[in-house]
Amino acid sequence: MWRHSPRRFDAEVIRDSILSISKSLDVRRPRASLVARVGPAAVRNGILVTTTLNEQGGAANSQRTTVEQLSQSAHYRSVYLPVIRDYPPRALELFDFAEASMVVGKRESSNTPDQGLFFLNNPFVLEQSDAMARRLVSEAKDLPAQVALAFRLAYCREAKPAEIKAALKFVAEFENAGQRGSPNEVRLRQLSFICQSIISTAEFRYSR
Repeated sequence: MWRHSPRRFDAEVIRDSILSISKSLDVRRPRASLVARVGPAAVRNGILVTTTLNEQGGAANSQRTTVEQLSQSAHYRSVYLPVIRDYPPRALELFDFAEASMVVGKRESSNTPDQGLFFLNNPFVLEQSDAMARRLVSEAKDLPAQVALAFRLAYCREAKPAEIKAALKFVAEFENAGQRGSPNEVRLRQLSFICQSIISTAEFRYSR
């Protein structure tokens, strides 16, 4: 085992892990596909155009929903996410998701700048960072305990003293930046940034 090289987790594992540590993962099997819930729809350049029919059977109105919005709103396991033609969910596509229309015996494992940008900007990551911050506040009393819990959830290990110190220093600098809002709102934003930083690391994406 001491010779074991770090191996990046598969796309589904990364997404499910983010949902798990934020306590948002729904482990139940969905009764139907998200696409089925949308109803009659046409896919045009990654956009689902849903048409509502009137009593005479004609088109009453239409609603446009991106495929990506559907996947971001789903919190169940990645294995149940619908793959619509050439538009797999971004959280899977960036991390070498297997081509759904082909038999893939072995996946590639890349490390690209787009993956880093995903953790910085993607609405799914931002939403789950906020959810993880709320979990930390509800399960730990003070800031050091909340940071320590974040490390246990994400890395399955205790935080090192230097890591706790760095997190506390970040919070102090954050407070000096003149953030607006109530103390609770400011603390949640602080923890959300810390959670996002933890999720963005290579340690979270790689097995060791």
